[in-house]
Amino acid sequence: MFFRLLLPLIIVFIILPASGQDFWQKLTMEPHLSIYALTSDNTGAVYAGGYGQGLYKSTDNGATWDSSGLAGYWIVDMDVNSDGDIFLAGIGNTDGNGIFRSTDHGENWDKILDLNGYGGFNCVYVENDSTIWTGLNYSGANNGIYRSTDNGDSWDKIFTDTKNFYAITSKPGGKIFAASYGRIYRSLDGGDNWDYSEQGISSSEIKDITVNSAGEIFSASSGYGIYRSDDDGVNWTRVYSVGPDFSSILVTPNQNIYAGTRGYWVYHSTDGGENWPLLNSGLTNKYILSLTMNKNGYLFAGSDTSGVFRSVNPVVTGIEKNTITDRAFRLEQNYPNPFNPVTTITFQLAETNEVKLIIYNLLGQKVKELLKGKIEAGLHNVTLDASGFSSGVYYYQLTTSSGYIQTKKMVVLK
Repeated sequence: MFFRLLLPLIIVFIILPASGQDFWQKLTMEPHLSIYALTSDNTGAVYAGGYGQGLYKSTDNGATWDSSGLAGYWIVDMDVNSDGDIFLAGIGNTDGNGIFRSTDHGENWDKILDLNGYGGFNCVYVENDSTIWTGLNYSGANNGIYRSTDNGDSWDKIFTDTKNFYAITSKPGGKIFAASYGRIYRSLDGGDNWDYSEQGISSSEIKDITVNSAGEIFSASSGYGIYRSDDDGVNWTRVYSVGPDFSSILVTPNQNIYAGTRGYWVYHSTDGGENWPLLNSGLTNKYILSLTMNKNGYLFAGSDTSGVFRSVNPVVTGIEKNTITDRAFRLEQNYPNPFNPVTTITFQLAETNEVKLIIYNLLGQKVKELLKGKIEAGLHNVTLDASGFSSGVYYYQLTTSSGYIQTKKMVVLK
């Protein structure tokens, strides 16, 4: 049988609360804070951005909090690069509109993108240590998606549409995904060209989007559930039903998924999105606006008017390799798919390995050995010419000498 499950690439211990113990505890902060944005840097410090209340920072897993500047600003999203540079998106007034950056762990801030006070910045996303993305609310004056390839020093507008862009994420190989209203926009060439998919997605605001180590994309919507795509956003399957107004979705290094809602607490999945039990013991506020996890393994939830809650215990510990980064083993969905007769298969190796890439038919019979031999670490593209194949469903499997095995489906359409 050639169908094999993805072998684990991280060693992790899952910490569960003791019987009768709450999962969450409320942290001591200033009263009535609405925390729309959370992130954590490479020191384990946690940053919380409020509605018209500026930024707060904790260096002791949330036990104490200090103001970290930007008083009065509405901070709606934050992200951090591996050097600890913090980027945040602010809206609300002329001074607060923009993308801000701190290179000293929140001590000082510079506005690095300013559209003259027009247009709201919905999100900021760090793709790598130099490439930063932001998506705007649509307006006649300013809209679309902006990109910086020099850590925020300069910006280019690379895409325009009459939509709001609520969240952005990426996969290795220059694959960018932007959440919008009833659509997931995508670029497979680093932002130069864009298309979108509505296949399987109801007309609702897609509020957040993330990717797990297997390359599956998860999107959380306002009232229409959570969706998953395993083919780079071409098709989407609803994995959680309609009802909750989801605000945020987070994949942790042990590949558990947490989803916050406005009015329905927090849900989580430990099986790739198949089941979503409620996780609310200890929460005193149903309205969760943001989620993050720090390097110490604690899960944090930002709430509406009640500040920040934290998991009583770390949700993961003993992490030896974080497969969410680009330095991972990964087999991507071929593109285009369906195809005739040529497609490209992309895979990534964390280290040099003996590699086999084999094509099988529906009966599990080998059709073609596309690749065999020692391959260096990094991202690789392999072209398949299926001119001699019949129309139908095929499978391609990547096997490495270090034990990684992954199989994906493709369709030849003639």
